[in-house]
Amino acid sequence: MKFHKHQITIMAFLAAAAVFPALAQEKSFPSVEIAGGGGAKNGSTYSTMLGELASACSQEISIKERTTTGGVENLSLVKENQVPLAIVPFDLLVLAKRENATSVASIKTIVSMHQEEVHFVARSDEKVEGGRTILGRTFGGETVVFNRAEDLANRPVGAVGGAVKTAEILSDLLRLKFTVKPFPTNDALKSALEQGQVDAAIFVAGQPQSLVAKLSGDRFKLLPLRGNADTAAVYTATKLEYKNLNGGRPVDSVSSPALLVARTFRSKDMLNNLAVLRSCFLENLANIQDKPMTHPSWQTVKGEDKGRWEWYDLPSTNSSTAVSAPRAVSTETQEKVLGLKKK
Repeated sequence: MKFHKHQITIMAFLAAAAVFPALAQEKSFPSVEIAGGGGAKNGSTYSTMLGELASACSQEISIKERTTTGGVENLSLVKENQVPLAIVPFDLLVLAKRENATSVASIKTIVSMHQEEVHFVARSDEKVEGGRTILGRTFGGETVVFNRAEDLANRPVGAVGGAVKTAEILSDLLRLKFTVKPFPTNDALKSALEQGQVDAAIFVAGQPQSLVAKLSGDRFKLLPLRGNADTAAVYTATKLEYKNLNGGRPVDSVSSPALLVARTFRSKDMLNNLAVLRSCFLENLANIQDKPMTHPSWQTVKGEDKGRWEWYDLPSTNSSTAVSAPRAVSTETQEKVLGLKKK
């Protein structure tokens, strides 16, 4: 079949018209990278929730996760401009501000995410200290039982990642002065607890924390943790409830929100990307919360909550979701409460 010259020109034009809009759309499609967690398959709350958010927002913005070890690394990455956004616990931000306010002065909240509960886990059996051990049996010595967090005063407590900092903060605010021992993984920490190398393990995550949810109630228990006037500036009273531990009964504890934060940007494109991300988060929050099998920590997210860290004022979008005023805690109060010793 032969085509006239003008027919070929028209066909080429139509082909180009079909291709270039697609290219333009792909080029202008917003994309952001967020420092998250250790991967959904490994039980990371951060990774699981980011994956669910990315799925809900797939038609508006591309969300890519940077796999990390958690809050401490995430804060370093966003401070060092290695990623534009990161999920960081509020208590770590407050501590970083106390130690070096300049280092986090440009970091602001995009959205306030879920509550991260503090889990103090101890062995259920008694511990015998002192005495003599003969053929695997200990004679004499003192029997010690851990029934609450206060029983850990001046004792070794293990933690992993950002939970190390949380343990240090609580040790000071509660005046318990336990010795915090860092471990590389939760599995290594569990092993140390089983072998008596530490008297308790602290896990900080939105419940259900994957490892805690698998512990045997015959061998382990959750220790009640009650805050005081000092912890109230950073933490909120909450309850832990695991059907496998403590007979399924609620246990007192404290929590701190995880915040999706970004450093301060200047370009219109990046500011627009952040605005689209916030808008999509707020507009899809109810749908994510109501969707079966999404992470339970979504139920603690409140779209109207701006959190207690500095809020990022972004360009307006078409979002119809209103955001209420923040629950402010003054810098003076935070610094007074977190009069921690520099490590």
